[in-house]
Amino acid sequence: MLRRSHPSPRTGPRSAPAIAGLLVALALAFALPACIGAVDRADFNEELRARGGGLTASFVLRGIDAVEDELGSDALQFTRISIDGDEPTALFYVRNPRAPHELDTWLWNGTSLAEPSPVQLSASTDLDEQSFTAAEVPALERLDVVIATTMRALELEEGWVTEIEVATGEHGVRVSVDAESARARGEARFLPGGELEHAERT
Repeated sequence: MLRRSHPSPRTGPRSAPAIAGLLVALALAFALPACIGAVDRADFNEELRARGGGLTASFVLRGIDAVEDELGSDALQFTRISIDGDEPTALFYVRNPRAPHELDTWLWNGTSLAEPSPVQLSASTDLDEQSFTAAEVPALERLDVVIATTMRALELEEGWVTEIEVATGEHGVRVSVDAESARARGEARFLPGGELEHAERT
């Protein structure tokens, strides 16, 4: 004999209040992780700024390695290295090792290089006078320390780096760091080895 099945209290149709309660529970289940994720992301960004905006020595050195791989040389001559702390990106002004009288820029975004762009030079430009190698600027390997020193010297609370520039000036190669916070800004200048030479709020 076939028995007619009847829905049990657990498997039968739910009442309207029960369904409403289930929907509220599901909504909370999806909303809470989103809120937690948003807070974590905000904390992460704040931590990056506290460390100089996320710039590290590794970021710059990996960019130099990438250019060296492209040009097949580990002794490249630079005339300028400009690092944008807001992006962040690094722009390398590099002499072509196969044609040292030519200068190109290479843009590094942390993961890849853009195609090189030629730089127009005047007849009076002396590339030999402006050039330096990465090995001649140990501060590049100590960039984390350089940034931390900048924040302390300028007394910037929760500050971040806006720009770093390595170039040859009147007294040789210098590393300049521009930094700011919500309340102040300033510039610090370092010797090639990473020693602080001067710091001043602007």
